[in-house]
Amino acid sequence: MCVLKTTAVTLLSTALMGGAMTHRGSLIAMLPRWAHLRTLAEKTVIHTVNDDETVDISLDNGQLIFTADSGSIVYEPEWLVTDIFIYDADHDDEDEVVLNVWKIGSFGEHRPFWKENKTDDRMTEHIFIYDWQTDDPERLHPIWMSSQMPVQGEFLRTEKNNLIITAPDGTVTYWRWETWGLALVKTEDNNA
Repeated sequence: MCVLKTTAVTLLSTALMGGAMTHRGSLIAMLPRWAHLRTLAEKTVIHTVNDDETVDISLDNGQLIFTADSGSIVYEPEWLVTDIFIYDADHDDEDEVVLNVWKIGSFGEHRPFWKENKTDDRMTEHIFIYDWQTDDPERLHPIWMSSQMPVQGEFLRTEKNNLIITAPDGTVTYWRWETWGLALVKTEDNNA
């Protein structure tokens, strides 16, 4: 089994002790009521220029596990994965793994210099995009990790290389890869 290392902290090793909630459980408890933890179990093919790879994807309670021919690739970040998309997000003829994640704080330990507030302990929503590299045992390599999303994503889907985000109020936003990162293409207010 290959374990993808994202930080020095492995959160799933936090056990229930004396009735205390696990770290993952405490993150789930911090999610806004409208946020959905998607459950998924499916087999899919991830397309790359050099090779295609069939993988089983399991998403449950914010934990993401890939199982490929070479074995399991366990993805245990310090945040919750609420949805996953596999499509050519950056128009390079290779699939990327696009994750909708919730984590504490917007920037992590390295904040922009203009941010005066040094403590950031709110749960915030982000889109993280990874290349899938079949020649590397860890497979996932980050290519873009957003700071806090400017819109709330109650439901996400993809269509024609766009990431479509529906907010709890019904507003729909369309995002497309532009040079480096996702850019807002259009907004539809379905409440008007």
